[in-house]
Amino acid sequence: MPTAIPVGVRFSQEQDMADISTSRSKALRPDFGPGGDDPSVLVAANTDPHAAWTLLDEASEDLVRAEAIVDLLGLEMQASRHQLYSAQVAGEFLRAASERVSEARDLIREVDLASRSQQVTHK
Repeated sequence: MPTAIPVGVRFSQEQDMADISTSRSKALRPDFGPGGDDPSVLVAANTDPHAAWTLLDEASEDLVRAEAIVDLLGLEMQASRHQLYSAQVAGEFLRAASERVSEARDLIREVDLASRSQQVTHK
């Protein structure tokens, strides 16, 4: 069962994906930290508990957004499976209805021909 999306988390998948992509690219850069491009921030994060907590908070926010995106993608995939099943069932109903219409059309033609031949016989 998917977890609830925390309060304050945006519902825009595209924006969240962009945020995570940006965070990932920044995290891959060794000189990036809470203070931007200043390499001293990472040094400060290693020695200053406040900077370390800030870094942890930012990483936690990214994790919450990533979890929300995974949950949304899971729900979307589940909905897609239900839509596919519904489309298959609807297709079966349409094929059955088409067969019944063809049978009814054939029966009407037979009755119409029989009726016309009786009218010709009576005249």
